[in-house]
Amino acid sequence: MSITFSYNDGAASLGQYMGQRGERPYAWLLYSRLGDLYVDKQRYQDAANVYRAYVARDPYSDHAPDLDMAGDRGLRQGRLQPAGGRRQARVCRALQLRLPLLEKPAPMPTMRAWCRSSRPTSRTWPPTSMRARRSPNGSRITREAARWYRDYLKSFPEDTDSAATDYLLAEALFESHQYADAAAEYEHTAYGYARNDKSATAAYAGLVSYQRGEEGLSGTDKDAWHKRAMDAGVRFAQTFPEHPDSAGVLTRAAEEIFAAGDRPRAVSVSESILARQPPVDVAKQRIAWTIIAQARFDQAITTRRSRRSCRPASSPARMTRCAPISPSASPPAYTRRAR
Repeated sequence: MSITFSYNDGAASLGQYMGQRGERPYAWLLYSRLGDLYVDKQRYQDAANVYRAYVARDPYSDHAPDLDMAGDRGLRQGRLQPAGGRRQARVCRALQLRLPLLEKPAPMPTMRAWCRSSRPTSRTWPPTSMRARRSPNGSRITREAARWYRDYLKSFPEDTDSAATDYLLAEALFESHQYADAAAEYEHTAYGYARNDKSATAAYAGLVSYQRGEEGLSGTDKDAWHKRAMDAGVRFAQTFPEHPDSAGVLTRAAEEIFAAGDRPRAVSVSESILARQPPVDVAKQRIAWTIIAQARFDQAITTRRSRRSCRPASSPARMTRCAPISPSASPPAYTRRAR
């Protein structure tokens, strides 16, 4: 039968035959034998088309991975350029991994193993490599990598390599200048999984993403983004105090929180800087003490002005404008010394 189909339209005639006869459990064997015949005749492109025609026809079959890779082997024999791992990634994505695969328990072990083996790695598909960044198609490569990483994570969320894959997704998003998405994936890698060797690195990379993303913003969008960056800095420093940049990030966050006008939180963060063990260097301690003293001084000035405005005056109307002073507004003793 293979010889008969080879003298006709090959994969097209075989597909027409299967359409007329209906699906058969030995269909994969017909496609395999026809492809093998084309390989023997050194018709490598025709062989690859036949093998992949079966994959397109029955992508959930246990034989689909073998026939797809047979197509790549045939192209290599003919010194043609197979798409390799990237084609494998596209095939897996075309298989609609997320729900249909889970609804078909029979082929799942084989298909899961094959699609897992096709996961791009930093070595075979490097989204952060200099080659990818400098090539004319660098942006397309990283976007394609990001799509595949995301599909893989949705297909196999419980995989033991999910944290590493999520980190690669964040790297690909960062390289394609999608800084908001990159920051979210870096944070998910850092805080969404059990502590691993990428946790602290991913959390710090998320701060870099916030910094890059802020450069193109303005107005209220920039203010909201900057607040998220400050919160991320505090979270990073408190979660990973052993990181060499942790104290510096926390000190910068304290300064920015103080500049934003949130005095109580600035004092709280500054006190956590002074409480770190081992102690931070003298320069960072000085900044923390300055923030605390300035915040208390501002509070004392506000309280003093409020009290002055509420002194008895000759006009009764002035007394009606005075607001009551709560006991907590009274400045502590060390505020007066700082002043």
